Amino acid sequence: MASSFLTLIGHVTASGRLNAHLFEASIERSAIRPLLKFGTAYVGAAIAAVLLVNMEKGILAATVSSSALAHYSVAFTLASMMTMFTASMVQSLIPAFSQLQTPERNAQLNSLYSRGIRLSLIWAIPCLALLAIIARPFFAVWAGEEFARASSLPFYVLLLGVACNIIAFLPNAAIMSAGRADALAKLYWLELLLYGALVWFLSSRFGALGAAIAWSTRVSVDTIFQFTIAKHTAGTTYSKRGNLSFTLAASIMILPFAASLYFGPFNAGVLIVLAACLIAYVFLIWNAILERDEILWLVQRLSASFSRLRFDG
Repeated sequence: MASSFLTLIGHVTASGRLNAHLFEASIERSAIRPLLKFGTAYVGAAIAAVLLVNMEKGILAATVSSSALAHYSVAFTLASMMTMFTASMVQSLIPAFSQLQTPERNAQLNSLYSRGIRLSLIWAIPCLALLAIIARPFFAVWAGEEFARASSLPFYVLLLGVACNIIAFLPNAAIMSAGRADALAKLYWLELLLYGALVWFLSSRFGALGAAIAWSTRVSVDTIFQFTIAKHTAGTTYSKRGNLSFTLAASIMILPFAASLYFGPFNAGVLIVLAACLIAYVFLIWNAILERDEILWLVQRLSASFSRLRFDG
């Protein structure tokens, strides 16, 4: 509570410096009704989202055991960390998308939307591959050998869902920027009814693995629906430029994981395969997926970083 209160003070202070009108004592009556409408829908969506994120944990404990819940929770904690970067972008994307919600700026909206999806996947794919390689030994060190055995397979399944969940933040931000929190609320509550039955069926039969399958299935379906809703409510479309090259690049990053399953995660051969695949991945991304202005931006940032390093040295 103390941390949240200090965070509130920090937000209010920073916001007041950025926008002096924040502290003006006035009420715009015409804004009350749309704000209440949006806020009520947003709260409804948030409640359903909390239940969706945590439902499988409660059902797993009820249908299997607390040990199965512990094995799943360890896997889920590590896997969900992959969404933190993209989730943090939403705070900036919602106001950016909102400013572009006009017909004449639709091209800019779709350019930013596509770029956000593309860049999220570019950094996520090698990170997911690396996590898959080190997961079992990491669990052994972090929680013990029992968790390494019981949590690794659910973790691999959860990573598949995370790969979809990472890009779902972009259509989610587009829907919110269009003022359609009600569409998300309807989607989440509908998912909640179906998800509960799916989790109960799978977790009661397959334990932590079943819960992981249920979660990854839900977020994958949720991603498809959010892209569809964003297209109809915010007018967003994703550019399919370089999709084939990106599929090839992502497929390459499966090889190090396959090698680690055969040889072990810290085998010299696995490290060589990982290095070779990363080089091939970067080559494909640089030449076939990144746009020219993105490459120029990266070159400028890297040049500036090296210049600072030389100066500091």
